[in-house]
Amino acid sequence: MVRERIKAKWVYPRSAGERGTEGELLIEFHIAKDGRLEFIELRRSSGTQILDEAALTAGKTAQPFPPVPDDVAKQSLAINGQFRYQITGGSSGTNFSGSPTPGPGESDGCQVNTSLGA
Repeated sequence: MVRERIKAKWVYPRSAGERGTEGELLIEFHIAKDGRLEFIELRRSSGTQILDEAALTAGKTAQPFPPVPDDVAKQSLAINGQFRYQITGGSSGTNFSGSPTPGPGESDGCQVNTSLGA
């Protein structure tokens, strides 16, 4: 559920995609028992400020998250999220895709895609 909320808010900045900018970054964030975001920090930069900011914004605007169950965390839930921005070409135009690493108890294979027509 955490990943889906972030994924819904996460965008590949159009200007970065148009310039062919790709990158990977790591964000640490903590979710309070009541589901609010307690803490968010960039732990490893992609090397491109606009990509870093887009991922941080997604984490901030995705709240509130579902309450954290006691069997998952006694206080706040700490999550390290890896965000990957990747550009792939195809006959229908350029696809900007990203895949955040899933949170605890969530499955792999998440993809976020936005398209820019040719």
